[in-house]
Amino acid sequence: EMEVFSSTQQATGSQFMVARALGIPYNHVQCHVKRIGGGFGGKESRACLIAAMSAVAAHNARKPVRPILPRNVDMAWSGGRNPCYCKYKVGFNSSGRITAVDAQLYLNVGCSMDLSLGVLHKAMLHIDNAYTFANVRLVGRACKTNRASNTAFRGFGAPQAMMMCEDFVDDVARFLKVPD
Repeated sequence: EMEVFSSTQQATGSQFMVARALGIPYNHVQCHVKRIGGGFGGKESRACLIAAMSAVAAHNARKPVRPILPRNVDMAWSGGRNPCYCKYKVGFNSSGRITAVDAQLYLNVGCSMDLSLGVLHKAMLHIDNAYTFANVRLVGRACKTNRASNTAFRGFGAPQAMMMCEDFVDDVARFLKVPD
């Protein structure tokens, strides 16, 4: 059996990954979680990998292991908010009212999917920000890259989408030479 203390919002995920890493039954892993704070992403899945690596090290060493990553290593290893690229066409009238949006969103998920599909779905739902567009066509793509895996952070895709939408509005305003 393996006992794991993890700073995670997903204790069952850590339990599952530790069991798989050690090749033991799922019910032979006990995962304990102390109070960790708000649920704003990052803590849901990232700790599962550390728990699995630590469990393998503890199993091989036959003694407890407590990993402490320097902050720069932790940040480089654990990725961050999903970068997003958007190609778009916007239809609008002479008063600047946007009548149609045709957009393709490309989400950089890094080397593993993690929670990125949920981030992409949320971004697609929030592409209109605080506006109303009569006609919208969206295509979302989760792109695997050779970077650290990116994951959900506070906002879960909404901040990326809202910034893209503000680019639509800004481009229309610039084209029409609307003063700031």
